[in-house]
Amino acid sequence: MYSDQINEAIKEYGWSCEPTGAGVDIIYNSKGVEVVRISYKGNAYTFKDTAGNKLMSGKGQLIVSTIKLLTEFYYCKSLKTT
Repeated sequence: MYSDQINEAIKEYGWSCEPTGAGVDIIYNSKGVEVVRISYKGNAYTFKDTAGNKLMSGKGQLIVSTIKLLTEFYYCKSLKTT
């Protein structure tokens, strides 16, 4: 659903997001392995790992939550050099 916006936000970590067409977006790590599924219900969303365990949920601020999940749960580092 929001895979384009999520892709834009997480590409600096080398991760990507693809829609499934079933109201679910899938986030892949830098090695192309499926790591997180995002399901949507209205403006609410839920992040689940590949085993189906709930990692995080919320309403609004999807991009902020996605970055928080990547940096605080998966310890992703930005690939950008300054």
